[in-house]
Amino acid sequence: MKTTRIEDGRIIKDDSGVVARVVYSSPEAMIVHINVAPGGFVKTHVTPIDMEYFVIEGRGLFILGEESVEAGPGTLIPNPRGVPHGLRNLGEGPLRVLAVKNPRPENEG
Repeated sequence: MKTTRIEDGRIIKDDSGVVARVVYSSPEAMIVHINVAPGGFVKTHVTPIDMEYFVIEGRGLFILGEESVEAGPGTLIPNPRGVPHGLRNLGEGPLRVLAVKNPRPENEG
């Protein structure tokens, strides 16, 4: 059985207080662990794939199109393809999120 520890994941982003690591990747899906430092953020952007955020730790503001929601541990936030999205850590500690991208983005294989 193959396992992956977060710290062994391939880094695909490391800026704006955000470190994102791929912890699983197949043609059907990619799972990315996102660690956002206090005050850190992911700029609003658009992706051609569906994605779901699952909050593991901390509190964040999740922006989806014209809406935003504050969310904490145990919350799932669906993000349909083509909808502008971003996030910001609102807390004093880390915001840790799993992002499930389906299918895997072609440029992130």
